[in-house]
Amino acid sequence: MTPQIGVPQRSALLACTFVAFAVVPFGVARAQQVIQVPGNAPTVQAGINMANNGDTVNIAPGTYPGPINFGGKSITVQGSGPGVILEGSQNGPVVVFNSGETRSAILQNVTVTNGSALAPPSAGGIFIEGASPTIQNSTIAGNLQCGIGVINGAPAILNNEIKGTVLGQYITGCVAISLVGDPFGGGILLYGPSNDGLQTQIIGNTIENNQVMFGGGGMNVMSAGLPLIENNVIRNNSSNDAGAGILVGGDTAPLIIQNLIYDNTINPTLYAPALSDVGAGLNVEVSTGEFESGPVLVVNNTIVGNQLLLVPGAVSQGSQFFASGQMQRVQLYNNLIIGTTSQPPINCFQEYPDDPVAPPNFYSNDLYDLGNPDAPVDSGACPNQTGIFGNISADPLFATGATDAHPYELMLASPAVDAGDNQAPGLPALDLLGQPRIQNAKGLSTAIVDMGVYEYMGVPGPPPPPANFTVSVSPGSATIQQGQSATFSVVVTPSTANLGAVTLGCSGLPANATCTFTPSLLTFSTTGQQTSVLTVSTGMAVAASSRTHQVAGELSIALAGMAFLPFVVGRKRRGRTGKASRMRLLGPLCVVCFVFGLSGCGKDSYIVYARPQTYSLAVHATAVNSGLSKLGPITLTVGQ
Repeated sequence: MTPQIGVPQRSALLACTFVAFAVVPFGVARAQQVIQVPGNAPTVQAGINMANNGDTVNIAPGTYPGPINFGGKSITVQGSGPGVILEGSQNGPVVVFNSGETRSAILQNVTVTNGSALAPPSAGGIFIEGASPTIQNSTIAGNLQCGIGVINGAPAILNNEIKGTVLGQYITGCVAISLVGDPFGGGILLYGPSNDGLQTQIIGNTIENNQVMFGGGGMNVMSAGLPLIENNVIRNNSSNDAGAGILVGGDTAPLIIQNLIYDNTINPTLYAPALSDVGAGLNVEVSTGEFESGPVLVVNNTIVGNQLLLVPGAVSQGSQFFASGQMQRVQLYNNLIIGTTSQPPINCFQEYPDDPVAPPNFYSNDLYDLGNPDAPVDSGACPNQTGIFGNISADPLFATGATDAHPYELMLASPAVDAGDNQAPGLPALDLLGQPRIQNAKGLSTAIVDMGVYEYMGVPGPPPPPANFTVSVSPGSATIQQGQSATFSVVVTPSTANLGAVTLGCSGLPANATCTFTPSLLTFSTTGQQTSVLTVSTGMAVAASSRTHQVAGELSIALAGMAFLPFVVGRKRRGRTGKASRMRLLGPLCVVCFVFGLSGCGKDSYIVYARPQTYSLAVHATAVNSGLSKLGPITLTVGQ
């Protein structure tokens, strides 16, 4: 006969089956969806609320009310064609990213308009705080106070038009912290470094016709880490006091690469009394801090035709370029810095005359004043650069003017054609029009890059290899106990003198562990090696634990089940009275106890113990200019 399965055994079998299914992952990935507005959702915000990470909110042409907030989602919100307008009502920003959004949160192909900065922190068109989204192929226009305001974020702002920002309720611009002593910006404000380790990218934008009371009319970069500002056209912006084109200040080290900065104006009459009237094109006033070891790179820009409107009582200095503070950190390569009035194009301000001040470093620039060719182009603490390190002072012979399709292109006869420095750090592979860099237009023995944002067509030469380097870590391994720290020496050795800044980071850390570099940024202007001290600190949590079955409990159950057998057998020998009853009761009990003890499906008991764990750490050294990254391995053993 087929033996009957008792109730207790059936329960155990079901329990084991349930456990087996519980540990098997199941389910399929949700398909990404496209939410149509207004087809599937009546408003853009309703579409965002419906969306999950990876989805797209596709907006039909029309005007849609703001504000909208991405709410931390990694989604794409996009216009399905031209004429998609996100419109505010001048009672706050139109679009907000303030929930830790990453570059996967994308806003594209829309127009953002009629926003207004309110109580700080705030912005006009788009407000980004503690987030790093992507804003691309859009128009941010006609907002009050500022176009895009970023506080402690690192967005990618790519190929947009940012224009027509005017003074609003607070007549200032983007409001960062308070209305007193705030950094402001007309087109874009960057304030504070990001919290996620990323760096802001502002690439390929047209920033024009923005107005601000204080600070940068086109862009204000204030204590904002290591942002990349590349291939932008910044024109016709105005400010009351400093940096009508770009103002850089505080603890920051931006890369300002191949931007066309022209016809921006410092207008001290916007707000009285006017105290300063400086740096209409580019104003750099960097200070000490976390990023003070990094250079401010100004490479292959064309800065021309910017103006200081002279008023009584205003200090008017540097129509095209002004520097103060840690001026020695500023490195200028292959730029056209060309004034068009009688004002000196360049000024370096020494705040305390008795303090020794090193001026900015100029390499292969054309520094000239079309308005007064016989006057000095340098003033203040900047010495004359003509004939030093490839710098010239000559009419650049522009082939086009400010109103042409490609403003301030060069003639072939220009002294700035085939006259730059091929080893300039951060030298882009293409010029502002997408033409290959380093072309031999004049038939020289070697192809040489042009100064400014354009490259005159000729015979392309090979691009210079990026500056290389090595990284080593000593010691290569260490053993510590939980809660302790280990220190390592990280040595970076460049192969060429133009390596520039190198950032340091680490990966592969144990849980609850941290790594700290002192310093975390190394800057190279020679081939000499530099050292940083890495400290790895572990927390008190168990580094790792292993769990093993405490088999004593299971064996005891099994032995208990076996112990019933003699009792059953013994009773059988004494007589057959009640045999069937006893077997029905005790027999299944014996089997159940024995099976449960050996199966392990009953209640487990564990011994948790810690043992030394070995981790493979890596030091990441990344060259800011080229993006080249090298790894230094470390073996770390953590005991109890």
